[in-house]
Amino acid sequence: MAKIKDKLRKRLLVTLALCVLSPFAVYSCATLEGGPVKGRVVDADSGKPIANAVAYGIWEGSLQKLTRTDENCVWAESVRLDAAGNFLLPAWKKQDSKAPFTSQLVQHIFIYAPGYELTRVSPGDSPDVKVKPFVGTVDERFHKLFITPCVPIDSMYRLAIVYRMMADEMERSAVTVYQRQAAQTAREEAIAARTDRSKPTFMNDSGYLVNVNPNDQYPEQSK
Repeated sequence: MAKIKDKLRKRLLVTLALCVLSPFAVYSCATLEGGPVKGRVVDADSGKPIANAVAYGIWEGSLQKLTRTDENCVWAESVRLDAAGNFLLPAWKKQDSKAPFTSQLVQHIFIYAPGYELTRVSPGDSPDVKVKPFVGTVDERFHKLFITPCVPIDSMYRLAIVYRMMADEMERSAVTVYQRQAAQTAREEAIAARTDRSKPTFMNDSGYLVNVNPNDQYPEQSK
């Protein structure tokens, strides 16, 4: 009889422990997701689609920990616009085993095209996102060619095309020593962004090695 009571007591303790820990177990692995995001981009003056443009998105949220809440970069994605100016950032999903995101994820969508203002897409930009030609000095342009806000370290390679295009524009327009140095730094960042050590080196449809894995030791190639 005593043994039976001991077994029942242990079973009750286990049940209570599971009840107490279950809230943490439920929130220990959060599912995060966003997108898809689509739109169409046109020149603000002519209303025509813009060639050689990209759309990129960055998602961030509030990461709830036991003692504090941290702002956290969650996801990044980029895509070229098609001939008609359309873009589609695909839907994504990931698991976070550290803590739950207690607030709604915030998405930041931008349009970049050489020679145009870096334009942020808002829900009110329907049906077309209108971008204006950039007017200003080379130095002012260089100050604007930075990806903001935060970029997830583990997904920088998804923005490699944006970094590369920005570096291309900076190299074409650089005149002073400072500008050339800034363009060189942008090029180094573009090369670094293409590297995802978990994926092999491969060539995309445009002829670029979009992920240069150092372990593959492929030579640098350009279009």
